[in-house]
Amino acid sequence: MTTDNVEKNGYKTFIMSFLKSFYPLFIGLLPLLLGINANAQTSQVNAPVDHEQHCTPSSERAARLNTKEKFQECLDSADACMFKTPNKARGLLEQAIGMLESKPAPFASDSLDILRMKTDIKRGICCYLLGNIDSAIIMYNKSREMAEKIYDTIYIIRNINNLAICHMDMCRYDEAIDNYLTGLELAKKQGHKLMIATFCNNISAFYSNNDNFKDINKALRYRREGLKICLEVGDKEKIADNYANFGSIYKDTLSDSAMYYVNLAIPIYKEIGDIFKLSQTYVIAGNIHKKLNDYDKALEYFKLAVELDEKSGNTINIANHCSQISQLYLIMSKKIPEPQKSVYINQAYSKALKAFDASQKTQNPASISESAAILATIDSMRHNYKDAFKYLQICTRINDSIRSQKLMESTFRVENRYMLERNQALEIEKLVANKLMRSQRTTLMIVVIGLVLLAIMLVLLYRRMILVSRQRDMITHQKEEIESQRKEILSSINYARHLQEAVLPSVPEFSDGHASMFVLYSPRDIVSGDFYWFFERGDTLLLAVADCTGHGVPGACLSMLGLSYMRELSVSRFDSTPAQMLDIAREMVIKDLGQTGNIAEQHDGMDISVCRLNRSTNELQFASAHNPLFVVPKAGEPYNIKGDRQPVSFYKIMTPFTNQTVQLQPGDTFYMMSDGLKDLFSEDGRKFTYKRLKDLLIDMNDIPLQQQQVRLSDEIRSWRGDRKQIDDITLLGFRV
Repeated sequence: MTTDNVEKNGYKTFIMSFLKSFYPLFIGLLPLLLGINANAQTSQVNAPVDHEQHCTPSSERAARLNTKEKFQECLDSADACMFKTPNKARGLLEQAIGMLESKPAPFASDSLDILRMKTDIKRGICCYLLGNIDSAIIMYNKSREMAEKIYDTIYIIRNINNLAICHMDMCRYDEAIDNYLTGLELAKKQGHKLMIATFCNNISAFYSNNDNFKDINKALRYRREGLKICLEVGDKEKIADNYANFGSIYKDTLSDSAMYYVNLAIPIYKEIGDIFKLSQTYVIAGNIHKKLNDYDKALEYFKLAVELDEKSGNTINIANHCSQISQLYLIMSKKIPEPQKSVYINQAYSKALKAFDASQKTQNPASISESAAILATIDSMRHNYKDAFKYLQICTRINDSIRSQKLMESTFRVENRYMLERNQALEIEKLVANKLMRSQRTTLMIVVIGLVLLAIMLVLLYRRMILVSRQRDMITHQKEEIESQRKEILSSINYARHLQEAVLPSVPEFSDGHASMFVLYSPRDIVSGDFYWFFERGDTLLLAVADCTGHGVPGACLSMLGLSYMRELSVSRFDSTPAQMLDIAREMVIKDLGQTGNIAEQHDGMDISVCRLNRSTNELQFASAHNPLFVVPKAGEPYNIKGDRQPVSFYKIMTPFTNQTVQLQPGDTFYMMSDGLKDLFSEDGRKFTYKRLKDLLIDMNDIPLQQQQVRLSDEIRSWRGDRKQIDDITLLGFRV
């Protein structure tokens, strides 16, 4: 039996079984055809009606005012101690909400919804600080419902942001990013600029700190959008927040850039006197140096953070930051011999004990557990097993308590959901029973017609499935062939990329310290039609940047040919001027490509600029086909030198290339480039242009070339966004 026959018999068996399964339904519906009604009894539950009226005679006026004053006092006291002792703040807020629910009369002149909304969001913050994320989510949702009821957009947006943060902590990343994007859209509609900046910052942190969704380009794009808004508004605190978060983004990849932004944030926090965020920024700086294994510098920043925490009385931060210092001392102790090792262990124990005492004041279970675990580890290292066992018991008990509390809250939510769904099911059952009694014959007719239509659809579906199955097999086979060819092509191109990278010269390190350079090299495709070259002999240095016709594989072939020309000319014609080298290179291109000037042939060639620098006299000779040279003096006005408007290939009017000489001074910087960067398009269709590039190079003149390269790469990513690069990009910078 063939595969098609087996498939057809399977479909027939399925259809016959499906139709037979409806036979009992017809038997069950026969009483409906005869008009026999089933007796259905329904019960009605009357909810009790509260007829009690709240009377407020004049004699109770003093009591009302006293209750409102107590309520406001609870809120103010909770705000004052929320970040120091969140457990105490939570108790005060529970008293406040109890006043609203048990004695609503004194608040008759106020909106109870507004008071509940503001109190619930504060309760959510306390739950979050205590590590009780599930309870925090419940509070934020209650506050959000009240805000939606009275249409308070700012509290809606704030609660959405808080919910997203909670989902992040519980690793519900899909729900977190949904809330962030929803809140950002609502903030933009309402024009809340600072909330827009807040969401941009949080989304940036999502894409930079989350390994499952890591996307540095998106993180930088949202961070820059937030920074732009903060600069427009002039909010120094938010500007500093952005700088600090830029440091957090770069801390794992570009430590120099990370410290650059952290050093921008620190003076602003000092200026505005925000010691809480200044402490957090010191911690970021400490973690950067910790990653660089510069433990002494990291310890210095952590200690600065703890000093500020003690000054502000922020008990939560004292606990967290002392734990970090303790862990750092333990790391440092592993790298030094006795007896100094015991000094570091004692320091670690002292800081861990301080963290433990602070965490007990805040009643934060997670913080207590972490510090107790560190103390148990250190006591074990010191062979003090009795105390180690004591702290281990504390850690275990708290962890068990956290798990038990989460289990109880989860069970409570499940029970409530079950009761709600059960009541809804009973109501739906009543409605269904009533509708059945009123429309029995109509239902039967609909079922019969539906069965007939279903049978027709099944037959058509069977025929369609046979056809689709054959087409699917054909498409799958074609896809496999295409995928195989694609892998072979990509493998060849990737190998070509390795060859091209091997031929390109490495950026030299000048031993005399009088010059430095960088090369920004970004192919549009896997391989590039651009190339760069430099060759040094004695005090003379040859440099070249070229843009060959095309990009991708064709451009790469021409770039390899051009590299061979420059390699040969650097050896055989080293004493020639750059213009003479271009004249000879043009003759070689015309000869090797067989160019005759025929209008029908391909006009392949390259635009190239060549520099010859005498490093003892700082005399620079320059010749170019199209590409300009841009010079930024250390003192003086920047200027550019244009090349000849003819390519290195056959041209209708070929004249000798012009050799130009410039006298440079120490500290002057010059740039050679292809046209890929000026033609780079942004997401909204604008070109980068030479003018914008020149302004950027002038603005960066005072910073080292390595930082210039980092900033140029950031500008390119920010400008391009998600848009595809249309040409190869090469830019060489050299400082005399």
